Amino acid sequence: ATRVFTEQDEEVARPRALLTTRACRWVIEQLRREHASIHGLARQLGVAWKTVWCSIQPILSALADDEGLSQERCNWPYGPVGQEGS
Repeated sequence: ATRVFTEQDEEVARPRALLTTRACRWVIEQLRREHASIHGLARQLGVAWKTVWCSIQPILSALADDEGLSQERCNWPYGPVGQEGS
């Protein structure tokens, strides 16, 4: 008989998260400090580009809001953050 243990801890990962909180923090630190690419970081984590982007995009949006950055000032080459399809 197979037994399964499940525990939910939002400090480890948000509900339905694809990456842990620690992995998201690491990715954002690499983007900021090492100027790494999302694709390269996804390769290092063994996941798809979209998995990394969908995990960190809400965090980056919240950080931008906290820092008072508008979408116009961010100059993100792929369109406004949070836009469908970006």
